Amino acid sequence: MVVGRDDGKADRWWRRPYVLPDAEHLAFLVPLGQDVALCEWLRPFREALRASDDLELVPEPALHLLVHGVGPAPAADASTVRALVVAAEDLLARVSPVQARVVGPRVLQNGVAVDLAPVAGLAAIRTAVRSAIDVVLGGVRYSDGGPWPCVLLADAVARVPDHAVVESLVQVVPAPAPIVLIDAVELVRMGREGAGTVWTTVARLAVGGGR
Repeated sequence: MVVGRDDGKADRWWRRPYVLPDAEHLAFLVPLGQDVALCEWLRPFREALRASDDLELVPEPALHLLVHGVGPAPAADASTVRALVVAAEDLLARVSPVQARVVGPRVLQNGVAVDLAPVAGLAAIRTAVRSAIDVVLGGVRYSDGGPWPCVLLADAVARVPDHAVVESLVQVVPAPAPIVLIDAVELVRMGREGAGTVWTTVARLAVGGGR
């Protein structure tokens, strides 16, 4: 379950005492907030979640698939960032773009999310990104625990969402799920703004070399 802190908030990295409010992290992600078909399909679910006091709705422009984090942005100088871009560009060019299906949503321990499939194609993209990080930084240890690949719609504030949240999602009769084209990954400087992730793009890297 989500670990509560003294202030009643869930134990998320951006809420921890040692993380400054304006802290930035480098990360590789796929922005999805501009995908019109996906956002339209998600809106009935997002509206169903809006009434819950246990959830913070992720703003639509902040919807994304996190591929992998790199680390605190201040720890990476310009040459390191450039090396990450070059390595990731090369390795992502060797894998294929993915026509991802949207599955869900489902209630997780840390909120509500939709899954993307097929996992194998998306995992190849993540492996390319991880390999790029290893090439530049070396000795990186990875954990595959937790749900992935998923897009967080709402973040649990203090505890696992209750039965009412599940019921509200069940009541939604969605249109056929859209297909999401994953043909690029962005290296970003990521921060927090309320329940949403905000970022500045460092580089946009084509999957499959733009083919």
